[in-house]
Formats: sequence, C-alpha cells, structure tokens
Amino acid sequence: MDVIVTGIPRSGTTLTCALIDSLGDSVCLSEPPWQEDWPRQMPDARSYVDRLCGDFVETRKILLAGGSVEDRRHIDGSAITDYHTNATGRESRDVSAAVSFSRQGLSADFLLGMKHNAHFSCVLDDLVECGRFRIVAVVRHPLAVIRSWRALDLPISRGRLPAGERFWPELAAITASTNDVLLRQVRIYELFCARYARLADRITLLRYENIVADPGLVARGFAKHPVRAISVRAVATSAQDADAGRIAARLRDLAPCACTFYPDI
Repeated sequence: MDVIVTGIPRSGTTLTCALIDSLGDSVCLSEPPWQEDWPRQMPDARSYVDRLCGDFVETRKILLAGGSVEDRRHIDGSAITDYHTNATGRESRDVSAAVSFSRQGLSADFLLGMKHNAHFSCVLDDLVECGRFRIVAVVRHPLAVIRSWRALDLPISRGRLPAGERFWPELAAITASTNDVLLRQVRIYELFCARYARLADRITLLRYENIVADPGLVARGFAKHPVRAISVRAVATSAQDADAGRIAARLRDLAPCACTFYPDI
C-alpha cells in the first residue's frame, strides 16, 4: 500500500505520519528532503505526480533491499511527532534532523507512506486521479493553526507557501497579493479546507482533535496494530486574546469551509 499524508501546515500531519510509521510492516517518511524542490523543478503538475509515483517505487526497492533513505527524525531514528514544539508545549525551533533511516523485516507489500503539506496538497486532484495512493489529509482548528503560524518563523508566518504556489494558482494569487498577512493566512487556511471538502469522498479526512482524543483511530483506519510506541498529547491552544479575536472575526467573514469544519469559530 502506498500512502500520501498531507494536510494544513501545523495541523498534526507530523503526528499522523509518526502514528502510521509506528504500525507493523509500515514506514512513513516525514517530508523526504530529496523531494523538497520538485514542485519548482517539474514542468507541470502531471509530471510532478509521475515523478512521485516513480519515487515510491524506487524508495520501496531501497528499503526492501535493506538500504537506507534520508528522513526527518530524531537522531536515534525514532519518528518525530511535532517539529516545532518542545517538552513544555511551547513553540520552539525545528527539533528534527535529516538522518539515514532503514527498517528491517519488511514484507514485499509493506505500507509505505510519505508526508508533505503544500507539496502534496497543491497537486491533490492529480494525486487522486492517478488512483495510485491512499490519501490522508489532516485538519485542525483554525485558531490553533493560525496562531501557530504567527508564533513561528516560517514562510507561512509571512503569508507564503512557496512549495505549493506554482501548481496551485489560487494559492499563488493569495500569496502574491498586497493584503495584510492575517488576511492571507485566513484565505490560505480556507483554500486548503475547500480543496479537502471537495475531495472528501475520495480521500480520508482526519481531524487533529479526534486523533489526539483517540490515537488508535489511525491504526484502525489501516487495519494494523502499532509495534512502536508514540507519545500522543494535545498541544494546548493559547488563551483567547485580541489576536485570537481578530483571527476568529476574519474566519467568520471569509472562511465558510473552515466554519463548516469547525462551527465553534
């Protein structure tokens, strides 16, 4: 089984990837670094998807032969559940590292997953149409997500998602606008929600809140049992303040899909 994991940035895709990686006869790679520039290198979306399909074949061969691939993990090779949250739950620097990773004892049809957010969501229609993948998309409450964006130093903190802009014209239009950063962030969040809602009957849509309330949800979805322990704990949303109020007001005005997913905005 080949699995694509994607979702809104900072929505819990890294945690979901780790939970899939914990399952028996499974590997889930978190943002394979060799794929980083592919959306900017390929001539069109179809060529990009074809290259991803070929990469799954090649990566599967390498791992089955006992070889190693580069992955973002802890130094000891264990899966990371959140790149940017330290032990106290506060936002911090990226705690992952690119390490050489291998896994022994895999069967010929082991579950192979790969996770990227904007990289995969920007060509989600093409990934669905190719019929090759089981696709999982993760969403999280927009107040938590957007506040996380605004607490970090990432392109999305400045209203940009470079990896997704070339093959997602609506995203490129938002990020190229002169609107203030919060407005761009709200519209980007809504764009992801609208794409996932439109494809909801062809992908598996998971909410972060449901995953942390019931971590076994992911294992049951793949009919597999965990063989590696993953610590799952909810990262608390910051207390309500003026910034949270501004975000909520923009969402209610401009993000109908987000409000459908999370009516309590």
